[in-house]
Amino acid sequence: MGSSEHGASRRRKSLVRRGGRDVRFVAHTRFLATWFPDVARVATEAMRPRYGDLRGFEDGTPVNAEMVAWAVFEYR
Repeated sequence: MGSSEHGASRRRKSLVRRGGRDVRFVAHTRFLATWFPDVARVATEAMRPRYGDLRGFEDGTPVNAEMVAWAVFEYR
């Protein structure tokens, strides 16, 4: 095996194993499960001073914020 092949193999192994885990089998669902509710909470708090007294604000805003977060996540 040439030196360039050996270096490529070593890089590939370093990309696959991080922190003792095989990152090929790690899903982003743990990240998403906490990110969407946080985005919804921050968006709801930011809009509450202006729209908080409108009917349906507390029920509809967090869900709509999560839909927007999904759209942004899927777009990138």
